[in-house]
Amino acid sequence: FILLFCLGQLLMIALHAKQQIKFYSWFSMSSLKDSTRRGLSTRGYHFFGIIPMPHITLDQLKLCIVIYVITLFSMILMSSTTFIWLVSSGLSCLFWLLISSSLWAETSLCYHREVLSTI
Repeated sequence: FILLFCLGQLLMIALHAKQQIKFYSWFSMSSLKDSTRRGLSTRGYHFFGIIPMPHITLDQLKLCIVIYVITLFSMILMSSTTFIWLVSSGLSCLFWLLISSSLWAETSLCYHREVLSTI
């Protein structure tokens, strides 16, 4: 299951990352009220309702996506090494949170919904 999940994530990143980066570039520089909000769900809520998500720059978003892809590959390739897999999955979750909290508006305001992707 983990292998299929990671492959699905990699496929969705390959299909959507370029458009999501373009959107984030425009949205983060726009004068829209919601462009200053970062968070989860459809309104950019804080993590667990109390932990605010950080504002990241466009270059930081690109770096987060690259690191997320690397952690997904390491989860696929190092699935037999428990420690490396646990570190990779923890980092993967962290970078997924950073990416999705920055792109919350792309999925909620634009009505752009991927079927398999969580970012």
